[in-house]
Order: sequence, then C-alpha cells, then structure tokens
Amino acid sequence: MRFIQIDKEQADVPVVKNVIYALGLVWRADKRLMIGYFMQEVFGNVFVWFVRNILFLKVLLEIITGSRDFGMYCRCLLIFAVLSVLDKIVTWSGMRIEKRATKNVLKNINNMIFEKAQSLDISCYEDPSFYDKYQRATLVATSGYFDIITYDFVSMLSGVISLICVLFTVSSINPEYLLFLVPIFFVFIIETAKSKYVYKRDLEMTTNNRVKAYIQRTVFLRDYAKDLRTSNIFSVLMSRFEGAIEANIVILKKYGVGLFVYSMISSLFEEFITVIGT
Repeated sequence: MRFIQIDKEQADVPVVKNVIYALGLVWRADKRLMIGYFMQEVFGNVFVWFVRNILFLKVLLEIITGSRDFGMYCRCLLIFAVLSVLDKIVTWSGMRIEKRATKNVLKNINNMIFEKAQSLDISCYEDPSFYDKYQRATLVATSGYFDIITYDFVSMLSGVISLICVLFTVSSINPEYLLFLVPIFFVFIIETAKSKYVYKRDLEMTTNNRVKAYIQRTVFLRDYAKDLRTSNIFSVLMSRFEGAIEANIVILKKYGVGLFVYSMISSLFEEFITVIGT
C-alpha cells in the first residue's frame, strides 16, 4: 500500500485563499456560471427561507391574533403569489445559463492546465511528485470541483442574505430569540475545519489514484495490447491496481469517523438547535 508523503506546506493549506483563487479562475473561464448560480440560489433561498417560511408565517400569525385584518392577508397572498412566479422564472433562467457555462468552464480550465504543462521544463516529467501534482490538478478540473466550489460559495452568500433578513424579522418580534440563531455562526468554523480534513484525505489518495489512472489507460491502449497478452505484465498491473484500491480503502476508513463527527456537529448547530429555537 502506497501513501503520499505530506509536507508542512501541503498540510497547512490556506483554504480561504485557495477558494478565492478557484473562484477567480471560474470568473475568468466563464463568469456566467457564477451569475447562473446566483440567480438560482440567492433569489430562490431568499424567497423560500425568508418570504415563504418566515414572513408569510408572521403575517398569518398576526391575522390569527387579530392585529391584522383578512384584507391585508389577501393582499399579502397576492404579493407572495407574484413573487413565487417570479422565483420560478429567475430560477429557470439561471439554470439555463449555468448549464451552458459549466461545459465552457471545464474546457477553459483544462486548457489552462495543458498550457501550464507545456511551459514546464522537460525535467519535471521525470519527477514523480510532479505527476502527483498534475494528477490532482486534472482531477480537480475534470471532477466538477470548480462547479461545486462556485455553487457552495453562492449558496453560502444566499444563506447570509437570508440570515440577515431573518435577523431583522426576529429582532422586531423579540431580540432575545436571536440567541437561537447564534449556533449557525459556528457552522462556518466547523465546515472550514472539515474541508481541511477532506483535503488531507484526498491528498493521501493522490498517488494511489495516479497509479489506478495509469493502469486504466495502459490496459486499453492499443500499443500495449501485444505485451499484455504475451507476458505476465497484466497480472502485475492488476496486482498494483488492487493494491492502490486497498490503500485508498484504508485511507477512507482512517478519515471516515472524523468526517462523521464533523458532519454530526455541523448538523447539530445548523438544524437541531435552530429548529428547537423556532
């Protein structure tokens, strides 16, 4: 079983700095991806979490308690219906923009990687550590990580906007109720620590993933078909392939419990306490 050696620079990865850098790459590759997600998430979350689940409920409770009349309720209902239709239109438009931009971002970022690889000295291609870095770069580019980062960033931004709206509404009812929203701020700290943990796990799997990718390419290449059939090299490759998989399984088990604990604590602060407060 092979494990990649992690140096101090790799272990102490600046997560926030890397996220900002990734978002900058996406913006240069095709800014429409971020705009499309913004249209879907920001308008949608503000409407669903604030207008529908908070504001509409507040108006309904005020009517039940007699502080507002039924005519006011009908007018609010009409406004909410218009906002609902507008939400669907904006979300659908954002989805169309996002789907078109996703492929363009993937193509442009891959081109950036290839151009960088061509500009490097030929001696780099004799260094295994270079191939590990190249493997991680191509994996990130082809596995949709930039799309995920963009989506998570916009989703977090929409959550902040929704939270601000909720804070103003809750404080207008009773400022003491804001205490139940405090745990939400711990979620950001927990998720940041979790992302570093996931990065460390993926970093340890890099060498094994590179071995797997090399063997997968080799057994399908026409140039090596004859050698694979006339020698014992195929069994050797399969042994290395299975060894890389087993090593990855060990790594996944190693980090599995930690990721479970992070997720449970995050869910506790994000959902359980907040729901009880509501």
